[in-house]
Amino acid sequence: MFDRFSTITNGLKGYGEAIPEEKLVRKLIYSLPESWDSKKTVIIEAKNLRTLKLDELMGSLLTHQIMKKNKEDEKKKE
Repeated sequence: MFDRFSTITNGLKGYGEAIPEEKLVRKLIYSLPESWDSKKTVIIEAKNLRTLKLDELMGSLLTHQIMKKNKEDEKKKE
C-alpha cells in the first residue's frame, strides 16, 4: 500500500503539487482498512499528527503488521 501511495504522491510532486507532510500522514492514516482501526486510533490519540513524519508512521505500521503476523503464526503452531 505504501508503495502505491508513494507513487501517487511522487507523481503529484512531479507535476508541481507541493503536499504538506501532515496532509500525507492524515491521508495515509484515514485510508487504512477497518482491520487497522485499533492501530489508527492509537496513533491518532498518542501522536501529534502535525509533527508526525511519514517515515515514522510507516515504521509504526510495519512494526504493528509484523507483531500481528507473529501472533497469528504462534496461534497456528498451537
